[in-house]
Amino acid sequence: MVGRRGRDIIRDYPEEWPRKLDLLPLLGLQAAVDDALELYYCEAMASVREGKKIPHREVKTEFGTITAHPEMRNTILYEKGTLNLRDGVEPVSQRELLNDITESLPIVLLPGTKIPDVVMRERGMVEGIPKKVENMKQLQGAENIFSHQTAYGIRSKWMRRTFGIGGLANPYDLIKSDLLYYDIIKSPKPIQLKLRSTLKTRYITTDTAGWGNFDGPSVLQLEQALSEEKWWQDIGIPTSFQVDGVQGLIYYLARRNRLTVI
Repeated sequence: MVGRRGRDIIRDYPEEWPRKLDLLPLLGLQAAVDDALELYYCEAMASVREGKKIPHREVKTEFGTITAHPEMRNTILYEKGTLNLRDGVEPVSQRELLNDITESLPIVLLPGTKIPDVVMRERGMVEGIPKKVENMKQLQGAENIFSHQTAYGIRSKWMRRTFGIGGLANPYDLIKSDLLYYDIIKSPKPIQLKLRSTLKTRYITTDTAGWGNFDGPSVLQLEQALSEEKWWQDIGIPTSFQVDGVQGLIYYLARRNRLTVI
């Protein structure tokens, strides 16, 4: 992966722990549903309008940097911040980061929408402690929660075809009706080809302790509180499977009562 300023020195927490999943990797959709959410790190990929010049050298923006994608034509990479929390944290809202990108270059809008073609590949979030869990022993003395998510491609169709595992939902199919219901989009077609990944939590820490203070049940409790009012998110409960000698994980989506693979 290109980018990743500051070495990520925090290991992922165990695979068998629950993980928060965010079904909206498009930064424009994030800005529409959760514009004030602050990120200390963001790596995104964006499409530039045909015929517009893309800088060959790194360009500094107000909050980050823009570089040409090394392989994809008319595509740029945007990076803000550092993954290493010890280097210092300068949170910026998702709306401000989107504006930082679109005001720096003419970004493609998805057909028939005002949604810029900006897809997040990774983000580090800063959130306050929900009142519902403020008495958790793991959060005593802490003021903020830091969590790291990476985008993983949707593999439900491949899993169904390769291993014959039925009943696996495509996260896009799960979220498109909600986007229409909440009037975020007018038609699902323009975003269908762009919602091809899901942001999956790799770890959670606080400003006083690492994830080693948590365990599976406490992470589940915390993630449920953080996502309680965010309909575009879900909690993935990992379940192991074995088919023809191949082992892996699928996720039970606690809010939607469906199985998927990320």
